[in-house]
Amino acid sequence: MGRRAGVGGGNVVALHAARATAWTSLAILGVAVLAGAVRVLPWIVAPHVPLRAALPFARALFTVGLETTLLAAPPIGWAFCAAVLVERGEARALFATGTSPAGIVRTTLVAAAGFALLSAIVSLAWGREAAAPGRLARALVAESKLSCSDGAAGERAAYVPFVGLTWLCFPDAPPRLAGQLPTGGGSFSARDISISDDLRSLELSDLRLMVGEKGAISVRAEKAEVRGLAPWGRGSNLTPPVRALLLALTGAVMALLAAGIVLARSIAHRLLSLLIGGAGPIASLLVLSRLEQGDHAPWTYLSVPAAGLLCLAAVTAVTSLSRFGAPA
Repeated sequence: MGRRAGVGGGNVVALHAARATAWTSLAILGVAVLAGAVRVLPWIVAPHVPLRAALPFARALFTVGLETTLLAAPPIGWAFCAAVLVERGEARALFATGTSPAGIVRTTLVAAAGFALLSAIVSLAWGREAAAPGRLARALVAESKLSCSDGAAGERAAYVPFVGLTWLCFPDAPPRLAGQLPTGGGSFSARDISISDDLRSLELSDLRLMVGEKGAISVRAEKAEVRGLAPWGRGSNLTPPVRALLLALTGAVMALLAAGIVLARSIAHRLLSLLIGGAGPIASLLVLSRLEQGDHAPWTYLSVPAAGLLCLAAVTAVTSLSRFGAPA
């Protein structure tokens, strides 16, 4: 049994940990998809919002959910697998052969690295959108514009979700983008719009501006650029590679530590193992979400793994006082 769990054997422990993580991922991702569907559903059923315009936003929500899943699932799966080993007596048998908890955990390094790589790939993909929210805004504008050529003939409108503008579709003329001025008291229309990555500037072509009561004042410009806007969305403070490295390493390290703690304390209670595995990722996600709401230096994101490790230590200390967490 010790040979099979070792590096030179079949590494059954790593297989069980990967399987438990896969099932955990499906459960977490299912909840994330359901939560995302609730947010997107009002746009999908709205008659003035084209279905294709909601797809980029739905894709972004799915990627965020997948990123969250790949951070939280490995620690939970690894801890749960360790508790099963203790419950079935396999961990005790391995200890009898001279294999330490750290030795058992080491046999899962390759599997943990695999999930870390997958997490890094997803975080890298989403990090491009997170660092430049204007990409999503441009995709929504483009998809809504394309819907003008999809539907039935005749005048109609296609609302651009999140951006708050509307494409006016005409049967015999190019569509025009229309909206209200941020300060009120006027409206505008344009042939097209380009939004910067940080959402702080816009470039409009063939702009027609109407202000005053009933559009008494009209201004027209072939091209107009607006700068210094207050962004209506926040970009991540981290570059995509740094974000990917941070989340991948955080998830992998907490997975290995959670499994080691469960094995070292011979915790056979499965629900308690879920608590040990899930506490760290939840704390890390909360800190990450908080940091992304403001302007912070990249080094402050070291508090993301630090919060997870502190929470894991706190939960371990609390469980050591319970009858479930006492070593067998």
